[in-house]
Amino acid sequence: MMTRVLNLSMGGELVYNKTPVEAVILAYRQSTGNWNWWSPGYWDIPVLVGRLTVACGDFCAFKRRPKR
Repeated sequence: MMTRVLNLSMGGELVYNKTPVEAVILAYRQSTGNWNWWSPGYWDIPVLVGRLTVACGDFCAFKRRPKR
C-alpha cells in the first residue's frame, strides 16, 4: 500500500509504503529530524483520524483513494 502524504505548510508530497497513520507519523517525525523509528516512543504521537483523512502536524494523508 503506497500512501501519499501532503505537507500542508510547504506544499510538498512524500510517498511511503506504510498505512496512512504510519505514513503521517513518519513524515512528521522525519521533518523534525528524528529518523530513529526503532526507538521507544517513536510511534506514540497524537494523530487526528477523520472519516477520509489522517493528520499529524502539518502532514495529511487520505485513508483511501477518493472515488473519481
